[in-house]
Amino acid sequence: MNGEVDFAALLSKRRYAGHENARAGQVKAVARLVFENADPVLVAATGYGKSAVLYACSALLNKITVQIVPLTKLGENQRNSIAKDVTGARPV
Repeated sequence: MNGEVDFAALLSKRRYAGHENARAGQVKAVARLVFENADPVLVAATGYGKSAVLYACSALLNKITVQIVPLTKLGENQRNSIAKDVTGARPV
């Protein structure tokens, strides 16, 4: 992406899950990965928005992203959500 990037807006759950604002842990994880080139660790409950971190990083880095989901149904749900909500994504 060229110019300044509003990564909080990219991460915003409004864009991915219909909620209004990104959570502090999400923003910190994205900043750590994208801007500090460090491995983030985000431990959070179901529904926190951990997957939104992956989507935001993919958009910011403009690179192919591989997500391994050990739970089949969860993986199917996330694939469908990405296909519907993330412009240009081609989940398989």
